[in-house]
Amino acid sequence: MERKVKKISKHVLAVVQRIIILLMIKEGKIDSLNRLRGEPLIGEIINIKLKELAELGLIKVTSNKTKPFELTAKGDAAADISLFNGHAFYLRINEIKQVFDNWKEQMREKQKGGKDEEKTKK
Repeated sequence: MERKVKKISKHVLAVVQRIIILLMIKEGKIDSLNRLRGEPLIGEIINIKLKELAELGLIKVTSNKTKPFELTAKGDAAADISLFNGHAFYLRINEIKQVFDNWKEQMREKQKGGKDEEKTKK
């Protein structure tokens, strides 16, 4: 028996969207948040239904009586969002922030590395 997903609030979709963007950055599918601005990708992510996200393997949707919906994002950033009556009441935001901070640090090191290589070539 397939359980119907309740209508999800825009706030919750925005949280899911951020998690997916961070996971995509971590997996190297997108190289920066700046590249996303003004491009249709963000709109597409917001409009994707939870079921479609689950089919893509980005999230797992489980359901029980105490927590009507639980979303679990795949990967090291594993962000758990429990949805109750369309509101997100739990999100392991620090883990996501840590992944993003690590990514920013790696980008800085790559830029420094590139400058050092240019100096050694001269």
